[in-house]
Amino acid sequence: MMHCDRFVCTLVLLLSCLQFLSAQELIQSRSHPGIHQLESEAHRDWPVQTDLVPARRLSKTSQTPQVTHEVFGYLPYWKYDFHTQIRYDLVTTIAYFSAEVNANGTVAKVHHWPAASLVQTAHNQGVRVVLVATLFGSGDLQTLLSNAGKRNTCVKQLLDLVRSGNGDGVNIDFEGVPSSQRSNLVTFMQELADSFRTHIPNAHISMASPAVDWSNAWDYRALSEICDALFIMGYNYHWKGSSTAGAVSPLEGGSYNIKSTVTDYLAKTFGNADKIVLGVPYYGIEWPTNSSTAGAATTANGSSRVFASAEERAQMHGKRWHETSKTPWYSYKSSGWHQCWYDDSLSLALKYQYAKSKDLQGIGMWALGYDEDYTQLWGAIADAFATPTAIELIAPVASSIRIAANYPNPANPGTMFRIILDPALLHRKLEIRICNLLGQTVYHTTRYPHQSETRFYWNGFSGDDRKSPSGVYILELRSDQLQRSRRFTLLN
Repeated sequence: MMHCDRFVCTLVLLLSCLQFLSAQELIQSRSHPGIHQLESEAHRDWPVQTDLVPARRLSKTSQTPQVTHEVFGYLPYWKYDFHTQIRYDLVTTIAYFSAEVNANGTVAKVHHWPAASLVQTAHNQGVRVVLVATLFGSGDLQTLLSNAGKRNTCVKQLLDLVRSGNGDGVNIDFEGVPSSQRSNLVTFMQELADSFRTHIPNAHISMASPAVDWSNAWDYRALSEICDALFIMGYNYHWKGSSTAGAVSPLEGGSYNIKSTVTDYLAKTFGNADKIVLGVPYYGIEWPTNSSTAGAATTANGSSRVFASAEERAQMHGKRWHETSKTPWYSYKSSGWHQCWYDDSLSLALKYQYAKSKDLQGIGMWALGYDEDYTQLWGAIADAFATPTAIELIAPVASSIRIAANYPNPANPGTMFRIILDPALLHRKLEIRICNLLGQTVYHTTRYPHQSETRFYWNGFSGDDRKSPSGVYILELRSDQLQRSRRFTLLN
């Protein structure tokens, strides 16, 4: 009888271990690299940008952004040139990405920090600039967080860097924190916050925090009390390695979505909504799939597409709306089916309204610059958060007519052109002409655009429905006395 009892106990213990291992395997299967890490690695060798403004200490003006909530935008170093196009009246914090931290606490790469031109421009508009510190991977994070000396080195080096660039604080982007470092992460953030607030008046301390805490490594309540903001990375619900295509940032639907994430944060922070910033994606993922059906199985890893690229392709292939997730997507066939799921101004507007309904501190995005010269994402922010005195949207055009790079180029079988017009040219006759290198017109049409941004798709056929031969062609635009042209290649 005793042997039987021992057998039963052993069996129960084995089953418990198997259940534990299954849970651990589940956590590991869900703990895939985030978009911040993937894009940081992809741009690791990005050339250093040229900053023409000399570094000098500046004071922020009394001017403040014209928004009612926090608007927190990551600006990656590979989009540094975009800082001149930021709507500073519609952002409150710019997080410069990034200073790369080593496991021993030292900073390895700073990627053009101090970013003097950015800091000066932002401070002149009353916008704060914080430096992002990144470290990815459970092993390196355990080494850093578990050692007081390494933590101290990290805090000191980050403080020196921020002060040297006249920054306003720091954003900690540590991804892959192991559960064993839950309390040490809190200790590190308290040490960092104390040091920064001692040396930088009103230092802004924030963290990039996960949409789902698979390993229970995040003490949201303690961290929310230390930090000025927890930036929820509200994306990567589907990622490039997902087995099915689907929404990168679903507002609703599925087992996990934006609403379930925010509910989880509010519960674990005891309703500390004024410390929560909802981060949204300015990108999507395009996968090869086995069919055109929404959410079809993927046949290989996907690739990220910034909003400008995804929106361009959606206009070309036909944008669809997924009611369950409240996000747009498109599909097309080219050596098999492909699907891309992303967020546009409509899906983002729904997330902004939800953030307001939950009284969150505000919203943010990964990443500034990913909309390129599109204006509608700024429009969504203005519609949701602009004060009554906010400045009207300004079309980012340097000349009266501009032709953005067409896609695809070479055209095969057709190509989409994005045309940006000065407002003075709206409702006026716009002639669009395709010519060959002999100057002969192969296609001609006329429009009267009513928006500053219009699109023209040429399918590679002439006006008499004959397929044009492969070669170099010229798109010509004429409006009033103005003329612009762009060369492109057609492959048939």
